[in-house]
Amino acid sequence: MGDPRRDVRRRRERHPVDRRIPGDRRFAEEAGPGLLASCRQGVVVSDEDPRPLDGRADAPTRSLDSQLTPRPDAEGDEALREQPGELIGRYKLLQQIGEGGFGVVYMAEQEKPVRRKVALKIIKLGMDTKQVIARFEAERQALALMDHPNIARVLDAGATERGRPYFVMELVRGESITDYCDKNGLDIEDRLSLFQQTCHALQHAHQKGIIHRDIKPSNVMITLHDGQPIPKVIDFGVAKATNQRLTEKTLFTEYKQFVGTPDYMSPEQAEMSGLDIDTRTDVYSLGVLLYELLTGTTPFDTDSLREAGFSEMMRIIREDTPHKPSTRLRSLGETGDRTAERRRVDLRRLSTILSGDLDWIVMKCLEKDRTRRYETANGLALDIGRFLADQPVLAGPPSAGYKLRKFVKRHRAGTYSAAAMLLLLLIGIAGTGWGLLQAIEAREETQQRAAELETVMEFQQAILAEIDMKQMGQDIREALNAELDAESAIAADEAFQRVNMTNVARDVIEKNILARAVDAIEAQFGDEPRIEAALRQTIGDTYLELGFYPEALPQMELALDSRRRLLGADDPETLASVGNLGRLLRRMGRPEEAETYYREALEGRRRVLGDDHPDTLASINNMGAALQAVGDMAGAEVHFREAMERRRRVLGDDHIETLISINNVGFILKRMGKLDEAEPYYLEAVERGRRVLGSDHPDTLTWVSNVGVLIGAMGRREEAEPYYLEALEGRRRALGDLHPLTLLSYANLGRLLMQLDRPDEAETHLRRALAGRRRTLGDDHPKTLLSISDLGKSLEAIGRLDDAAAHHREAVGRSRRVLGEGDWGLGRALFYYGRTLMALEQYEDAEKTLVEAHGILHAAGGAQDVWTRVSVDALIEVFEASGDEQGADRWRAEKAGEDRR
Repeated sequence: MGDPRRDVRRRRERHPVDRRIPGDRRFAEEAGPGLLASCRQGVVVSDEDPRPLDGRADAPTRSLDSQLTPRPDAEGDEALREQPGELIGRYKLLQQIGEGGFGVVYMAEQEKPVRRKVALKIIKLGMDTKQVIARFEAERQALALMDHPNIARVLDAGATERGRPYFVMELVRGESITDYCDKNGLDIEDRLSLFQQTCHALQHAHQKGIIHRDIKPSNVMITLHDGQPIPKVIDFGVAKATNQRLTEKTLFTEYKQFVGTPDYMSPEQAEMSGLDIDTRTDVYSLGVLLYELLTGTTPFDTDSLREAGFSEMMRIIREDTPHKPSTRLRSLGETGDRTAERRRVDLRRLSTILSGDLDWIVMKCLEKDRTRRYETANGLALDIGRFLADQPVLAGPPSAGYKLRKFVKRHRAGTYSAAAMLLLLLIGIAGTGWGLLQAIEAREETQQRAAELETVMEFQQAILAEIDMKQMGQDIREALNAELDAESAIAADEAFQRVNMTNVARDVIEKNILARAVDAIEAQFGDEPRIEAALRQTIGDTYLELGFYPEALPQMELALDSRRRLLGADDPETLASVGNLGRLLRRMGRPEEAETYYREALEGRRRVLGDDHPDTLASINNMGAALQAVGDMAGAEVHFREAMERRRRVLGDDHIETLISINNVGFILKRMGKLDEAEPYYLEAVERGRRVLGSDHPDTLTWVSNVGVLIGAMGRREEAEPYYLEALEGRRRALGDLHPLTLLSYANLGRLLMQLDRPDEAETHLRRALAGRRRTLGDDHPKTLLSISDLGKSLEAIGRLDDAAAHHREAVGRSRRVLGEGDWGLGRALFYYGRTLMALEQYEDAEKTLVEAHGILHAAGGAQDVWTRVSVDALIEVFEASGDEQGADRWRAEKAGEDRR
């Protein structure tokens, strides 16, 4: 492994921001004008980019001793065992060759219809024979489909005269993969080659619908064929057939000795429900096996697990993150020296080999969150192949933001208390960060210093990026009120109503932390331009994530200029800066400039990294987003399709990035009016999302909602309703009633029910959306303003015209103050208010309101815009209703002119 390759990877890991561009990468339906009929009915349906939310309470633990159930004593158990020489069905037992968690394994001889030696496993006492055999029979058809040189076939099943279930398998003569590798002194490359073949065997089984569930060294045997070692995976189907549920009884004997080990158990298996197990549980176990092949030990020390007690053992597997292989190796002392010797290197060299790519490949397999593991065993094998070929691997370290979210999840009760404490925390972080910078400055080795500085900056960026400015502003207000007596608090709160506390929070962060960071960088690192560029990039990224776009721009431009000068245009760090600057410009509403930078990043990454590198795939996708933003829908489609096709081939159909690309292709086709063509892509994203991510995953729910939006736009509104309901109920379960996406689903369903002429039901959902948005977003948020208008429309539809007018009047007043004169949102609010005034027969006020609405909508969208056209229709209608034919004729002429154009 050459140093330049590792340098490239480290640069990519430090600056991954360009890969994840909210609103670019995960396209979803945006609120806005839709079909003409929808506008006439006042219906706008939307969906948005999700932000996953998770959390789980810890379960209480008990000591192991209090839970053990005695088993039959050893002598009695031995007396019940089948003995060599006995006949079991068509099979004569020859000798015992093994014993595992499920039972005893014998070499046996079959005489009819063919003469051959087989392995016969007799399941231990205490299991329901009929159920075991029935489950095996259900599996047999799928097991029979497996035909792979690295899989030992399962041949038969039945029950002994004593009522014990048994399984007959191909006899594999050999030894476990770990024993073979150690006894023969295989180096890392040879071990990885055998492991790759094992992955391919599991992939074959997974494609046939078979999950092994019990991958461990003793189930991966090495046999010789023409003198070459060949791995054989054994015991397929046995774990599923026995439906072995993990309890104290299945893991321990009376003397606390293992008859099966939890070392290879996945976190989802440690839930002990027996449910929700998929192919990624085998990927986890493969990761444990790879860990042992590399380090000679498992991620969690077996003795420590034994001593922990059953409940604590399960908690460790579910929640604790093991050390990276290279870190674990360095902690082994003399054992580490022996481990390295068996791999034909010294300890220092072995640690160097494991550091970096192999560490991250293993840790990706061992993710607690299975959506972050390799999607398939083949994906794992491909990354091993990339490592062996000195190519960049897909695995990488978890981002600082991800690690921060995990910390917050573990310590949720202690985070985000009062605003005063939050401010002190942030300022303390800043002081600690800059104090650390000054301390590090005294170090002699510049590269060591640079790495530590980078870590500090990334940590601070992750913390700041997690801040909800609006919530922080509300916390500041509450903290200040808490310091006042009741009478003063009332007066202060009235004053605070005129203050945007979100802006206050933003100013505090910018002036006390970020601006000071910029000053410190300029003062301390002017003579180290490469470090200065890296720190400026990090500060620029932080400004961007917090919405300080003007402040981010000079930092990103300086970072890019420095990297171009120092590293060259094609260096991966330079290309990351190029892409991030494009991202910033797009956020600033400068799509043409953004396109230029996105294109430069894409062309550079194609040239340097190749078309199939993950960063290149992200740039292809981002280029599609940039072209869509400048109105080049055809170009956007080309890039979205390329990203999708390459991700299918490189990552697999079920990878999360592939699913996002599938959805994006559907999105752009819908935007181009190709609704029939968009539908299969949206449906595929939903089908795969449900299967791979789960029905309640936020991304899956967004794709479900998008299908509803699409088929509703196609006029199939009754068919769309179940999708809206599924999205709403799923979001309520996964995210809670007050999450912005849940509130969006309430609003979307209400609008659809309006289209279906069910205004009473619609009002219920629209009222919930409005109440939730007032509470979480505030009265003046644009989405709250939209909900005020939505509820007004439903009230008008059920005949409560005065209430409807009050809501529309509020929406107009707030829109005028918050959005400003001439804003499209104000034009929309005026349009709905004018319609309600017309229904109240207040024609003079209706005319004035609709004329103003038309002026704004025409200026914003042009004469042919659907909202402009429906406002003209409303004006014709109001002048006709008031008896002013001259006014009506004037607007009819306006409409005729627009139609001719």
